[in-house]
Amino acid sequence: MSGRPLFETDWLNPERLRRIGLALLAAAAVGAVFHIWSETRVGLTNGHGIPLGEDFINFWSGAVLAASGKAQAVYDFNAFHAFQQALVAGPIQLYHYSYPPVMLMVSRPLALLPYLAALLLWSLAGWVAFAFALRLLWPTSAALLYALAIPATFINLMEGQNGLWTAAILGAGLCWLPRRPIVSGILFGLLLACKPQLALLLPLALLAERNWRALGAMIASSVLLVTVTLPLYGWTLWTDYRERVTILRHAILENDAGTWRLMPSAFIMARSLSLSIFTAYAIQAVVTLTVAALVVWIWRRRDQARPIKNAILILCLLLASPYVQNYDLAVTAFVPLWLLMGCPENDPRRAIVFLAAIILLIAPMMGSVLAQATGVASGWLLLVPALWISLQQGLPAVRLAPNPVADISA
Repeated sequence: MSGRPLFETDWLNPERLRRIGLALLAAAAVGAVFHIWSETRVGLTNGHGIPLGEDFINFWSGAVLAASGKAQAVYDFNAFHAFQQALVAGPIQLYHYSYPPVMLMVSRPLALLPYLAALLLWSLAGWVAFAFALRLLWPTSAALLYALAIPATFINLMEGQNGLWTAAILGAGLCWLPRRPIVSGILFGLLLACKPQLALLLPLALLAERNWRALGAMIASSVLLVTVTLPLYGWTLWTDYRERVTILRHAILENDAGTWRLMPSAFIMARSLSLSIFTAYAIQAVVTLTVAALVVWIWRRRDQARPIKNAILILCLLLASPYVQNYDLAVTAFVPLWLLMGCPENDPRRAIVFLAAIILLIAPMMGSVLAQATGVASGWLLLVPALWISLQQGLPAVRLAPNPVADISA
């Protein structure tokens, strides 16, 4: 490796980046201690309806109920709520399981552990997977600090969510795609089967690139995962899941259930502006079709640099879905690294890339702050500068150096 720093600017250097990262990490540690204290005031709750681990209670409850032969209760609002309230020994708000039955099967090992131990394992393993995927792209110890310090990591760990797992799957899959297309396809199939709303454009990208092995592995793995759930839970559970999704779509997506401020999508911004549901879907359709066309156009070009293709795909995957949460933005941590790989050394655009990266990395928190302050959920617009920079780099079809990893290695 060349030993060149990640950023080549006078006002930004690796040492300054390290200090910024440590400061963010210290702030996150203080926030985590306060968060844990506040959520254990009444049993394992904060006394106001929020349990310790927050959304993780859904993953653990679903795994335990499925493992004990009570999978049908997962999609029963009343039965699921009663089980969770008994667990935390305190009143909590109504939580729901919004994932397909494949997620019950994948998360089933959580049922082997008590709640607190499972929460610790989920959080630690999710971060390790995320850090591992980042190190595939940036093979230095700095990647570990980066994986800890970004706001999306804090959000996922405090909310007990799966955004770090999603980021690890997508990031590792894209890093391995040129050399291990079948492995990448299997990872993409897992994402498609568990969180289909964030995998909408993956088949299009692989089809445009004519990567038949990855596309075949993706389709085969997703079909296999769905098929395996049938003898475990039966077809009825999929019917229950479909009915649950319909209810949740009306309650959360189309009519604010208190989460719009956390959802960076064009559809949610339209609804927060009091536009009709039909108009919001029409606006989202325009955005989705536009970014889908961008992905096909970029990914079908054989002269296009791989990092730029990956960066554009990640951003377009997020923009294409009407249902995106702030914790899903953890995957954007890969985008600045890919953009820097496509930006030659001493190029003045590196400063612009860094500015776009800052906006992108603070988007998980800044989007909700802006929505709270203005009443308009405009968080998805924070992704646009990075997409614009990606397209600017992609237009000349910048070719990679023989050893692209060396360009970002400290």
